[in-house]
Amino acid sequence: MDGLAAEYARAQPSLRIGAARADALADLVAANATISTTIELVAPIDCEWPGPFGPRASSVSTACLGAGDTDPSLE
Repeated sequence: MDGLAAEYARAQPSLRIGAARADALADLVAANATISTTIELVAPIDCEWPGPFGPRASSVSTACLGAGDTDPSLE
């Protein structure tokens, strides 16, 4: 790590050695790390949408409603 930090310090003379060591450590960790990204798409379901089953489709889950917001007519 110190060797890489020395290279960074030579490449950027205004960079302090502490900052160069931090950059070197971060680069070494990132080079050996596996980074994965998960994107979760959340789309609201309109339980009032008129469809082939009428204004309140029985096939629509009440999971789209928040806790305590259940409508007894949907059950």
